[in-house]
Amino acid sequence: MSKINFTIITLLLVFTTSFNYNGVGENDICKEVVDGLYFPININEKKIIWKDTYYFENNKGKVRIQNKSYTKFEQVWEKNFKATLYLREKNGVVYQYETCCEKETIRYDPDFEVKYKWKTADKKQKYKVISYDGELKTPNCSYKNLLVISAKMTYGNYNFYY
Repeated sequence: MSKINFTIITLLLVFTTSFNYNGVGENDICKEVVDGLYFPININEKKIIWKDTYYFENNKGKVRIQNKSYTKFEQVWEKNFKATLYLREKNGVVYQYETCCEKETIRYDPDFEVKYKWKTADKKQKYKVISYDGELKTPNCSYKNLLVISAKMTYGNYNFYY
């Protein structure tokens, strides 16, 4: 699959999340959203299109891990594979609890500047802020002023547009 297809899939993931959060209808996906968070975690359900598959992510409520409150998300993939994700937000910073390492990874921090780099708790994935002024054109819309984060993961390299 080409890099542009990965980009489009990522954009769909991000904008589905953002627009569900802001209450914008399906027909308004090209409409600019100027308020809200880059990485909202208070969404109840969303469909994520990823590469050549998809999954639904459902909010399963709050759980306590290491004396911190996380929102538990269940991901149910196309072929009924399930995964669990634990996220929390504090002062605009979004943290993900990594069960592999019993540590947190920062998923997003509004204070990160362009070129800032960080790794997941298990050191297997690397992220870098590329731009806060990114642009992306799709067959349906053109987007401007996007946060762009590159991700080098064990299963491929991606650009995420928020």
